[in-house]
Amino acid sequence: MTDRFADVEEPRSRIAVGILAAVLIVGVFLLFRWSGSEPRRLVGVVESTGSISVAKIQGGTREEAAVRLADGTLVLAHVVSGGPLSEGDRVLLLKAQRPLGGPVYQVVGKESHR
Repeated sequence: MTDRFADVEEPRSRIAVGILAAVLIVGVFLLFRWSGSEPRRLVGVVESTGSISVAKIQGGTREEAAVRLADGTLVLAHVVSGGPLSEGDRVLLLKAQRPLGGPVYQVVGKESHR
């Protein structure tokens, strides 16, 4: 006896492809939403500074600083502006999230003395 509903039923491969497509669309949406978030502004104190080689990327060196944040976390931040820095300087930072890996910190200036 033949199955009368065989012609009406969706093949299993179509269902699997549909689920995979839905997961991919949601993943791409979350990736762009997460990576497009606004950077957070932070304040910290410079503990040390030094130069790092970025010859393969930009052909030179770049200043990097170890900065202690208000919550006690020690982070490494690239100095974009506000340098040269010395120990004890209060600096303004931007914290940006990446889709893969940890956050990126950038020193964008020294905090003004009030």
